[in-house]
Amino acid sequence: MNKFLILFFILPPSLFAQTQNLILNNKDTTMYGTYYFNNVSLTGSTINVPTYQAGTQKGQLVIYANSIIIDAGSTIFATGAGNAGLSVTGFGAGAGYGGQGGHSISESTTNGLTYGTLLGNGIQMGSTGNAANGSAAMGGGAVSLICNSLILHGTINANGIIGGWSGSNNTTSGGGGSGGGVLINSGNIYFDGSINALGGQGGDAAPNGASGGGGGGGRVKIFYNSLNNFGAIVVNGGQASSGSQNGFAGTIGFDNYPGTPSLIGVNVIGYNPVFSIFSTETNTTAHIFYKIEISSHTNFDTIYATYNQMLDPTGWSKVVYGYSDTAQFSGTNPLPVGRYYWRAYAYDGNVWSDGWNVYSPYPTSYGQFVINGIPNVVQQVSPLNNSVGNFQPVQLTWKSSSLATSYRLQYGLDPTFTTTLKDTSGITGTTYTANGLSNLTKYYWRVNATNSLGTSGWSNTWNFTTRAIIRGNVDGSGGPDAYSAALVLKWIVSLDTLNALQLAEADVDKDGQVTTNDVVWILYASDYGTFPDGSLPKISQVQTEIVTVGQLNQQENSDLVTIPVILENSQSIHGCYLALNIDPRFASVDSIVGSLPKGWLMVYNFANGVLKIAMAGIAPLTDGTIATISLKLKNRGANFTVSGSAKLNANINESINSFKVKAVPDGFALSQNYPNPFNPSTIINYRLPMSSFVTVKVYDELGNEVVTLVNEVKTAGNYSVEFNAGKLASGLYFYRMRAGNFAATKKLLLIK
Repeated sequence: MNKFLILFFILPPSLFAQTQNLILNNKDTTMYGTYYFNNVSLTGSTINVPTYQAGTQKGQLVIYANSIIIDAGSTIFATGAGNAGLSVTGFGAGAGYGGQGGHSISESTTNGLTYGTLLGNGIQMGSTGNAANGSAAMGGGAVSLICNSLILHGTINANGIIGGWSGSNNTTSGGGGSGGGVLINSGNIYFDGSINALGGQGGDAAPNGASGGGGGGGRVKIFYNSLNNFGAIVVNGGQASSGSQNGFAGTIGFDNYPGTPSLIGVNVIGYNPVFSIFSTETNTTAHIFYKIEISSHTNFDTIYATYNQMLDPTGWSKVVYGYSDTAQFSGTNPLPVGRYYWRAYAYDGNVWSDGWNVYSPYPTSYGQFVINGIPNVVQQVSPLNNSVGNFQPVQLTWKSSSLATSYRLQYGLDPTFTTTLKDTSGITGTTYTANGLSNLTKYYWRVNATNSLGTSGWSNTWNFTTRAIIRGNVDGSGGPDAYSAALVLKWIVSLDTLNALQLAEADVDKDGQVTTNDVVWILYASDYGTFPDGSLPKISQVQTEIVTVGQLNQQENSDLVTIPVILENSQSIHGCYLALNIDPRFASVDSIVGSLPKGWLMVYNFANGVLKIAMAGIAPLTDGTIATISLKLKNRGANFTVSGSAKLNANINESINSFKVKAVPDGFALSQNYPNPFNPSTIINYRLPMSSFVTVKVYDELGNEVVTLVNEVKTAGNYSVEFNAGKLASGLYFYRMRAGNFAATKKLLLIK
């Protein structure tokens, strides 16, 4: 078949990087550069590698695959480079000879796999005497096949090309063409085909010069685990063009792989993994290197760490397959927390094994492990080191330690912790309340963190000093004052928080609870320098009190409703707490104004639908309005109910009768009766924006009054009245409403 009639198509490397298999049946193609496949199969096909070109991957072909099959009718053909250019100009007489081409392949290792790389120039051979030096041609073609399994029935050609021609100087000679190169790196090889790596012919000389020397023979290197059959390998040097030296023959090399280790497992100690692998080497005299790589990705596209170790005779050298011991590898640098994957392979001093525990670049299995790590040392937060005047009980807090599952706390009077007052483990949070401490005493404390991998070291040793409980000293100023009283009132209505020591100091009447009565005592001590301790009335001396809500009031065209809070039948009331339930969908609290004796304090808080009001003072309350609440309506058309309770002095509880807040109209209005016409009754609606004297009357067609439906004072609101005309004759009637300066008349029709 005429090769020039074959249809060629070029497959770019970027395409093959995304392709799983390469299957060629009776097709010729052009390929160069590096490719990754799962399987490669050539049947009656040719892969042509284009001529070497500087700065590109042309001239070489590298294929990674799981398996490669090349049948007897297929060929991989890598052509050498073009002419090298002018030969080196020499001086003097004599017959020189052209440069001999060098081997065009060198070995390099990537991901543990050796492959060939095209070299640029061949080796120049010098002349003797005064003969000129010739120049070598550029390198020949290079082919590298890296796979698990190779069946080669066909042919691989990686030959040199003709050497460079000489210049015009008649003493120069042409350079020899470089030889090609072939590298095969496969676990199992069946080879009965042929591999040719031949030198190129020498280049022509100038008319009076010696001819160029022949190119050097190619280089063939085969790495394998098992090799079956042996085909033909030719690495002859190229011929000189005439009368000069032929190229030297190339080289052929074979190297058997060491056994690839298998993975046993990983024991993670803190941040350091300890790896165990199992030898599969069958050569009892081998001295083996082992290598482990760690990556955070299963495809090992990025390598986080590499551990290399050559085992001495006490370890794995001379260990044969099936030996019961294992070797362990520990990383010297801690790994960050995360999930990792690992793989291993062996090296016998010549070549890395034909694969990892999994074949690269198509991993099918690998080991994995997780770094949890021992927790970091705990950092304390409060109380601050060397702090004094700490309230009791003392809240000890610290920052969360990464990876910790629990904490251990120690505190006591001894900074060396030879003896401790508390040593408790299994704390899952980051706070601990130290109860029962002595006043004005220095304590030392420390914390460590624990998880399943171990326990951190102790934190720094901090100390704090407690202070004594002072009645009424809620604000920490040293004694009872108005500010402490205000803090307690704010705590009662949930505007502020108090710690355990503050609450203990707020319970000045020592009844086990904090109420407005305690506020009274704090105010008393602030004014008189001592607590009343019996001088104020006790609960048993207080008669019945009643807290009520007076008449609601709303101004015309206003969203505000005022609600007076009234105290009746009171005696010796020095403190009051109110809680009113107000639906926040319908109203908010605009303001509260107290009507209290001189020196009284009052605070309030409206949250989550509850209005809390707390007030206290030394002078007793008198009957009458003690506070006026202003509510701002969100919807004038809504009606809602307010309910609540009151607590007087320490613990007299009162219920406040529920009352309705009604919607107040914007203005006066009289609506059309419904139904209309009617028989025998109908409903008439009207609205009052304010309290007014109202009349609603019905008249006949002659203007005579038939009936008076309303004739009284009504508060602001919406009203309805029924008109029953059962005793009246059918006909047209009128109804009229008067309220203050407002008057309106409408018709209604009775049909029987």
